[in-house]
Amino acid sequence: MSKNKKLIEGIAIISGVAFLLFGGYLIYSYIENVFSVIKHSDQSIIFWYLPILFIGTALFGTGIYFVAICYKSFTGNENATNLLKTSLKYLGIVILILAGIVLFNQILY
Repeated sequence: MSKNKKLIEGIAIISGVAFLLFGGYLIYSYIENVFSVIKHSDQSIIFWYLPILFIGTALFGTGIYFVAICYKSFTGNENATNLLKTSLKYLGIVILILAGIVLFNQILY
């Protein structure tokens, strides 16, 4: 196994676990907030916090994807390794775009 492949798999498994943890935390926090307001008269938080649930679900799914592809790559599947490389490239591009949007927003306001 080459050093480059080990590095790619390491980055992918760290990313996957981070996505799983953060997505799980967002889902848990939504459920906790829903149960905290269930007996109150104003339950609009259930609706307004739905984006947190959706983002958490998407992050959790992304984490499962990265862990599964990394597992396939560990078993020696060369196609999975190529898919992992491509996925990490696109993940980097998405992170750069999101960071640019956040920074641009901070400059404007």
